[in-house]
Amino acid sequence: MERTSEPPQTGVSRGIQTRVAVLVLVAALAPMAALGWASLSNLGDLRDAVIHEHEALVAIAARQVERGLRDMLEALASVPPGARPAQQAALRGAALRSRLLSDSLVIDRNGAVVAGGPSPGSPGPLDPAKYPQVREAFRSGTPVVVRGPSAGAAGRTLFAVVPLRDATGATTEAALGVLDPDSPAWEALLSVQPAGPRARLRLLDESGAGLAGAAIDPRRTLGPHDVHVTSRLMVVPWTVSLDEPAEENFTGLAALRNEWMILAPALALVSAVFAWGVARSVKRPLARLDAAAAQIAGGDLTHPLPPLGEDEVGRLGRSFEAMRIALRGSVEGLRNANHQMEARVRERTRELEGLTRELSLRDELRGKLLRKVISAQEDERKRIARELHDETCQTIAALALRLDAAKSGPTPEERLARIDEAMSMATRSLDELHRIIFDLRPSILDDLGLLPAIRWIAQRHLAPHGIQVRCEFDEIPGKLPPESEIAVFRAVQEAFSNIVRHARAETVLVEVSQAGGWLEIGIDDDGRGFDVPAVGGPSASGRGLGLLGIRERLELIGGTASVASSPGSGTRVVLRIPVPG
Repeated sequence: MERTSEPPQTGVSRGIQTRVAVLVLVAALAPMAALGWASLSNLGDLRDAVIHEHEALVAIAARQVERGLRDMLEALASVPPGARPAQQAALRGAALRSRLLSDSLVIDRNGAVVAGGPSPGSPGPLDPAKYPQVREAFRSGTPVVVRGPSAGAAGRTLFAVVPLRDATGATTEAALGVLDPDSPAWEALLSVQPAGPRARLRLLDESGAGLAGAAIDPRRTLGPHDVHVTSRLMVVPWTVSLDEPAEENFTGLAALRNEWMILAPALALVSAVFAWGVARSVKRPLARLDAAAAQIAGGDLTHPLPPLGEDEVGRLGRSFEAMRIALRGSVEGLRNANHQMEARVRERTRELEGLTRELSLRDELRGKLLRKVISAQEDERKRIARELHDETCQTIAALALRLDAAKSGPTPEERLARIDEAMSMATRSLDELHRIIFDLRPSILDDLGLLPAIRWIAQRHLAPHGIQVRCEFDEIPGKLPPESEIAVFRAVQEAFSNIVRHARAETVLVEVSQAGGWLEIGIDDDGRGFDVPAVGGPSASGRGLGLLGIRERLELIGGTASVASSPGSGTRVVLRIPVPG
């Protein structure tokens, strides 16, 4: 074996080093990542809990504000329209019923006061022309709350307008309530105390302007992590809002995130250095073992492997060394065995070549002999048929002519009848001789080919005995040699003869097809059948000679014949003949 030098392959070593480093690094970082994720997840759950608590506080405050506004509007709605003394009493009762009302009065559709009167320092009556909401309230009969004039100290004054319907359902007057969001009663609506000291709970109108509650520093804007929770009222389009800076509740989350951003890279660096060291210690002996294995794979079995220590890699190296020594001895023995085998193969090849030539000559002689035998048989049949036609038939015909001439002689009627009988016998003899001639060598085989000849012989042999024949022939692209056609024709003729003599069949099916270089002829009858193994070879009585003749004829041309039958189930004969390419 020739020695081939190849450079050591270090890709495997580098791959092992990389895998070990990655595995150690993952083993070190995975617990830290899980711990960090769990901490951040818990802090996230804490943030969600805080937000849910703030939402609950805002919902409670919204219910309190809505209850106060609903009581105020119901108090104003209790003022009766039209009757002035009753209106004055109802206005006083409304002021006592709702603490949110700073003053209450009744105005008409033009804004003029018709009952009650403004308190000293309170704003004057509303002009509906300046407030579309008031006009819409008179038209629809729905209460509204509007902001008063912005001038003066009453810039935050609100007016609650509740239309009053008379007996006809018209809204010609409205109860007007003056509201001061800076009063203690309004601050009491937002008495719910948020958890954080810097949380701000406010009541906002539909435009987002503050109506009551804590003031917000205009220079401060909400950040993405700040808490902002709102709840919309049902009575009026106002909103209760709660704002709280993120540092009030989430300072621990920010601190932990900052510490993790510093600690995680440091831990990752330490883990990477440790993983590199472990992988390096594993790679060195494996790289030496890989180089030695590459030498062995290249055919170098002379250099021993270096010592690799006492660990698993060292034991693997010693196993490789033992394998190298054994492989070297095996290679030497195999080389010697190959030399001996090559010599034997050359000797056997020469013997097989001689045997092949001998078998080829035998096959060639057998084929020539087969063709000569079949040709001689058919030539003899042609000669016999020609002699029967030229001599015997002519003799019988002459006999018929003579008998016919005898009818004109001076004989009685009885002689005439006998002469007619003799003529009939001669005619039947002539027909029989013609049938024998066609059986010896049917001209249809030479004129039209094998398939028409099979169809003709089926009708000629089976139909006279009352047996119905059905022929199903496929298109046959190839053509058999003349000696093969003759052998097939005689085999089919013998099969039909067996059906007539033994089968007692009523119908016969003849199928012809060609596939895979073989011509297959199947003959099925519905006769009484027989036990094929029991028949075996030909008996002394002559039974079985027909099947034997069929098999021998087909074997002479390289074909096969098979018979499938059982008592009471009919018989199927299959002939397979090779078709030359």
